[in-house]
Amino acid sequence: MTLVIQSNQPYTGVGATIPSRVSIFDRFSAAAAPFVWDLLTDGAISHDAVAYNNNDGILNVMRGNPDLPNGIIAATTAIPNAPGTGGMNLAPVNAAGNVIKAPAGALSGIYSGGQNFAAWGLIKFPVEADYSASGSVAPIFTTADANQNTEATMLHVQQQTSTTKRLYPVRQKNGSAAVSGLFLVVPTAVFGNWGLWMFDRNALTERVNIYYGNGLSAGLSVARDTDNVADYSAKVARWGIPNAGVDFTVNPASEAAYNFVQAAGGIFNLAQTSVDMAAFGPELWAYYKARLDALPTS
Repeated sequence: MTLVIQSNQPYTGVGATIPSRVSIFDRFSAAAAPFVWDLLTDGAISHDAVAYNNNDGILNVMRGNPDLPNGIIAATTAIPNAPGTGGMNLAPVNAAGNVIKAPAGALSGIYSGGQNFAAWGLIKFPVEADYSASGSVAPIFTTADANQNTEATMLHVQQQTSTTKRLYPVRQKNGSAAVSGLFLVVPTAVFGNWGLWMFDRNALTERVNIYYGNGLSAGLSVARDTDNVADYSAKVARWGIPNAGVDFTVNPASEAAYNFVQAAGGIFNLAQTSVDMAAFGPELWAYYKARLDALPTS
């Protein structure tokens, strides 16, 4: 498990003393949670020493150069820390490639182990007027390097607007345009507020949920579709404004869709855990909501 943290505690490299407390993620082995990141300013630290190998310890993003060792974050411009809560405030950013980036290899066990997985992100959603414009999409998570339609990829999650404003996760099946997708209408109460999106695929279903408010959720599921025949095991997961599917020159209206803050996220390999995502999703949101409610500004 790789855990990336922002904290107000000093960090001077691998082996430095890291504050710790019991975490909601401690139930996952390293194989089950190949990458989890958390930038909330309360500095909740979790998991054991395996989380801090390979320079993956405290990530003081936005306090200087955001380009850190080990490829954990790639940023093409200065990204401000969201006041009060912490997290990447993407509103001032107008360039693709500003992302939290998982280490290479984080997806390999998922691909080789049956392609059952979960991906999730904690974000303060854009206001409704800024959500992706009609007929356009705005990716917020991807495992594609440059083009989700022409290269092998595990999952691509995007804002999408047609007659309604929707969250649209797309799971590829053949290495190119054949996909399994879900169109989840975003509840009005989500816009401009914190929420947690999650996509998971198990032995029976493919499912997307948004958890928000006091124990509320919106969800959609379909029967499990076919595996991806294209090998995505070497691809890298990215949260933020990825290169794949983003072109502000061609589609300048999509820039406003990134007026949001992202504060945490992760990937789970469901072949390596018995944790049920249908039960864990609400628990994970409750965990983060309690932390957000305790911060001075959320």
